[in-house]
Amino acid sequence: VSLWIARRISRPVEDMTNAARSFARGDFSYRIPHPKTPELAQLSSAMNSMASELKLRLKTIEQQTRDRAAIFESMDEGVLAIDTAGRLISVNRAASEMLDIDPVQSQKRPVLELIRSTSLQAFIDRGLKSRDPVSGEIFLASATDIHAQVRGTALVGEDGKTIGVLIVLHDIT
Repeated sequence: VSLWIARRISRPVEDMTNAARSFARGDFSYRIPHPKTPELAQLSSAMNSMASELKLRLKTIEQQTRDRAAIFESMDEGVLAIDTAGRLISVNRAASEMLDIDPVQSQKRPVLELIRSTSLQAFIDRGLKSRDPVSGEIFLASATDIHAQVRGTALVGEDGKTIGVLIVLHDIT
């Protein structure tokens, strides 16, 4: 009798443990069978509902991420995000073309290594030091010399602290 009672409790707990591991890996398709014990049946139902809700929320977040990336990449203006240590966080297609840098290889690298324009580097430094928006004009000497209007604004984290600067380059050549 005690073995039967132990299995009646341990089997549903084992199913829930397996489900939790599956959910942690991002597999929300696993469904916990409803045990006969009312308390465990309620818990399994709540975990199954949680998995469905998490799957839906992740799908929404992934779609929003794809939408933002498409917007970012289709902009004609060059956009750079730089952290407070002066490392490139993100760069769109237009900026990578203007600055002749590889958008993938340049991630997390110091801007000083990537950008050979002293006027842009000085502007980035100015943007990193200011909580207020900054603007100006710079000249980018390259195969196709570019005169650009530049705007910078602080990137602020959830805690209100500056985490970097967002630079927008508009070719006015």
